[in-house]
Amino acid sequence: MRGVAGEFTHQNFYGALFYSNDKKDAVVYDSNHDGVIDENDDNVFSYITMTRRFDNEELAKAEEFFNGYSDPGTTNPFVIKMAPRLDWVNESTTGGRFAWSPIAGTEVGVSGYESLYDKDFVVDPDSLTGYLFRSSDDAFGKWKDPDSEILALYSTSTDDYERDYRRVFGMDWRTTLGNTSFEGEYAELQVDGNEVALGDDPGAIVLSTYTQWDNLYLLTLYRDYDLDFDNPYARGFSEHQKFDNTALDNYAYTLTNSLLNDLYSNQAQAQAERGVYFETRYRFNEKLTLSRAYIDIWERKCDLRKSIRFQGELDFRPIYQMSLRLKHKHQENRYDDFAERAVSITDETTFRAIANLSNFDRISLEYRYLTVWGPPYVYLSNDGDIGGNTTSEGSSRSYADYICVDYTHHFNDLLKTQGAFMLWDSNGLSHWDWEDTEIDFFGEDGFKFWFTISDRISDNLYLSLKYKYKKYNTRAYEYRAWWNDAPDTGDPWVYNKVRKEINTIKLQLDYKF
Repeated sequence: MRGVAGEFTHQNFYGALFYSNDKKDAVVYDSNHDGVIDENDDNVFSYITMTRRFDNEELAKAEEFFNGYSDPGTTNPFVIKMAPRLDWVNESTTGGRFAWSPIAGTEVGVSGYESLYDKDFVVDPDSLTGYLFRSSDDAFGKWKDPDSEILALYSTSTDDYERDYRRVFGMDWRTTLGNTSFEGEYAELQVDGNEVALGDDPGAIVLSTYTQWDNLYLLTLYRDYDLDFDNPYARGFSEHQKFDNTALDNYAYTLTNSLLNDLYSNQAQAQAERGVYFETRYRFNEKLTLSRAYIDIWERKCDLRKSIRFQGELDFRPIYQMSLRLKHKHQENRYDDFAERAVSITDETTFRAIANLSNFDRISLEYRYLTVWGPPYVYLSNDGDIGGNTTSEGSSRSYADYICVDYTHHFNDLLKTQGAFMLWDSNGLSHWDWEDTEIDFFGEDGFKFWFTISDRISDNLYLSLKYKYKKYNTRAYEYRAWWNDAPDTGDPWVYNKVRKEINTIKLQLDYKF
C-alpha cells in the first residue's frame, strides 16, 4: 500500500484510519481473443503476487513468441488467453478500526475498508475453463469439485450488479477471566445483502481461548470461512492456503499460461474451511515434557472433504544435555467415506536423539518411518484391455523410512562446520532434509551427505563453502492408458528408474555494508 495512516487514543477509546492509492498486479483476460493483451482489456480475473515480477514488455514479448510458435504449415491453437500484468489495477482503499475498552483486559472493536477499482473483476463460470486451460480436452477430468473455490472469487461485474468496489466490515472482541483469555473476530464481504444486517453476505469467523498454568497451556480455536468470502487482506488460520488442490495447483502444466500457478503458490489467503483446533504442552517433570501436541478436525468447503490431523511429541531428557524425542503424526483425508477416491491415511513416526556438547557443538541421530494408505481403486487391478477387469478391488499401502546423522562443530567463535549423512527408501512417498540454507526433497531411494564450512572473516564479511553428494533412484512411471493393449515384446510403456549421481559445490560470500 501507499498512502497515509494515523491512530489516536483517548481514555478507553482507540481509533485508526488509513488511506492508500496504489497500483496492483493482476491477471488480465484477453477479451478480444487475439492473443494480445493491451489497455483495451479492462476485465481482470484476480490479484496476483508473482514469483518474479517481469515487466509488462517482457511478458508481452514472451506471449508473442509463444503464440507464434507452431509446427511448419500449421497455426498454434493454444494462444495465451489470460496473463499477469504489473500495476494493472488502480486500487484506492479507505478504512479504519475503532475500539472501546470498558475495563482492563477487555476490548470491543469494529473495523472495515472499501477498495475502489478502475477496472472490473470478472469471474464467469461459463467461460472460465476456456480461459484457464489450453483446450477443452485439457479441462476434461481436471476441473473438479475443489475448483469451486476458483469460481467463488469476488466479481465487481455480474448478472445481478455492476460496481467498482469491494467492501469488508467486521467486529472483534477480547477479554480475560483469571488465567484464560477469550477472543474472536467476525467479518463480512458485502455482495448482495443488506449493508447493516449480519449473516446475509459471505462471512468469516475465528474464535479462540487460551489458558495458561505453570506447566500446562490449552489452546482452542474455531474457524469458519465461507467459500465466497474473498478478502485479499485476510490472514486467517487454516490447514491449507487458498486454491490448494485446485487446477491452479495440481494441473499448472495444462493452463493456458503457466504463470497462473502463482495465484496458488504465492497465495496468502486461507482456504475456505470449517474446523476446530486444539493444542497443548505439558511438562510432567524436569525430565519429561509433552513439548507440543495438537489435533485439528476440519471440513474443506469447496468439496466438503472432512479431514483430521494429529501430532504429538514427547521429549525425554535423562540429563539436560541429552534429548530423546518421539514424535507421531496421523492424518486422514475424507475420513467420512473410505470408498471415495480422495481418501488417504498417513502415519509418520520419528525418533530423534540429540546430544548437546560443549562449545555449542551438537550431534543427532534421527529415524523416520512413514506409511500412506490409499483407497480401493479400479486401476490397481485393471489389465488395460477394454471390457477387462473393472471391479474396484484391493487397496494400497506405501512404506518409507529414513535415517540421518547430523552434526555441528565450532572450531572457535568464528569458524564452524556442519553437515549430515542420510539413507532413505521412499517407495513413492516424500522425504525431505532441512539443510543449512535450503530444503531438499529426495528421490525414490538412495543416500547423500553434505557439509558446510563457515567462517566470519571480519565483522562485515561472512564466507561459507558447501559440498553435497547425492546418489538416488528416480521413480518408475507407467504411462499406458487403460484403453491401450500391453505390448507383446519389450516394455516401452514404462519409464524405468534412473540412477542419478549429483556433486554440488557452493561458495557464498556475504558482505554487510
